[in-house]
Amino acid sequence: MYSEFASKQSSNSGRARNRRAARRVAGLVAVVMLAACSGGEAPVDTTSPSGSAPSTTIEMTSTAPTGSSSTTTAGATIELATGDLGSHLVDGEGNTLYLFLNDERGSSTCDGACAVAWPPVTGDFTAGAGVEPTLLGSETRSDGSDQVTYAGWPLYYYSGDRAPGDSNGQGLESAWFAVDVEGRPIGQAG
Repeated sequence: MYSEFASKQSSNSGRARNRRAARRVAGLVAVVMLAACSGGEAPVDTTSPSGSAPSTTIEMTSTAPTGSSSTTTAGATIELATGDLGSHLVDGEGNTLYLFLNDERGSSTCDGACAVAWPPVTGDFTAGAGVEPTLLGSETRSDGSDQVTYAGWPLYYYSGDRAPGDSNGQGLESAWFAVDVEGRPIGQAG
């Protein structure tokens, strides 16, 4: 009986060590990916983009949020939600959407490891409740895929957001911010 107990205890402590090691590796990977995305801050232009209004429905291939595998989403919406950050853009599932200050309006600079940590918002999206349809658009990324934009800013998910309503990417690297209804970064200092 003692040997069974000792065997179970050894097995349980081995699992605990494996879980701790897995958490450390995941944390290290997240730090490396965030470092890949950091850089100097670009000035923020909060004026409306020029030119004609884009279509309110954007047809593309979708990437699922939170680091999960790719899926195709048809007819998803970009809408306004209210939470700890105030009113901000989310997808139809309630996942927070972010902009990257290092991007230029209409041009994503987040590729490679950065795009793993911050998957671009792609898919067939429609303006939902509270969202200005004329600010919804798309841009072609360096890999040839199309990315959803709002007020000219390419939109992203954050792989560290694990559930709808999470906003764990807010303010990271002083460059990643949730987006307000006018397309401005929420809570950006200065």
